[in-house]
Amino acid sequence: DDGDDDDDDDDDDDDQHAADENHNHGDDAEDDEEEVGEVDDAVADADANEIHPDGEDPEAGEPFGEAEGAPHLQLQLASTTSNGRPNLNIESYFLNLGKKSVNIQPHGSFKFVLMHAKDYTGAGVYLVHSCSYKNKKCTHGEAARIARGPLVSHGLEALTLGGGRITRHHLRKSQKAGLISIFGYSRSMGRCADCNKKACDFIAKAYPDYVVRWSNAGYLESDEYHIKDWVKCSA
Repeated sequence: DDGDDDDDDDDDDDDQHAADENHNHGDDAEDDEEEVGEVDDAVADADANEIHPDGEDPEAGEPFGEAEGAPHLQLQLASTTSNGRPNLNIESYFLNLGKKSVNIQPHGSFKFVLMHAKDYTGAGVYLVHSCSYKNKKCTHGEAARIARGPLVSHGLEALTLGGGRITRHHLRKSQKAGLISIFGYSRSMGRCADCNKKACDFIAKAYPDYVVRWSNAGYLESDEYHIKDWVKCSA
């Protein structure tokens, strides 16, 4: 159970607040001059305030640690997969198959999940996987299922830790390529105290040309512009 029933409440809540989001600033950041100016100001403010990363970036192969407050949606390992494929180790999965540990949309606002995958040796890696920005009804449970599919088909164990929302903006008035904001939570999976921070660390590594920041506040796409306690995790 990936929490689809609870995520239906998310959709209803999003619809209820749709009138507050008529500007729909996440669908096409490059074509919205007013939004670009606001985001540029946010980047300038972040740089001026010299917000520094909170701790070191977690290493991809670090021992698995549980996230506080998030129910665990776990799949068990088998010696071979259901389709007869042998189990792959983490290194083979990412290097040989060309998989990425961070998969987010090119622009817009979308839900994401933070997962931890490990192989039969116990080696593990964190993954950030998002819904499509075009699918406003995509749930955190759907994002988790899509991410788990190829992992399980190659014999890896997948654990969903939690989720939230990402908004990605492209900038034209900054030395940085854009701004990525990670905030909110998954109502179906519960609050995960460190999921947004961890996702921020991994996304900052994958997108060094972006200003990347996180907060546990907010929920809706429009909440991004009202959050005051941003923490920057990019260099």
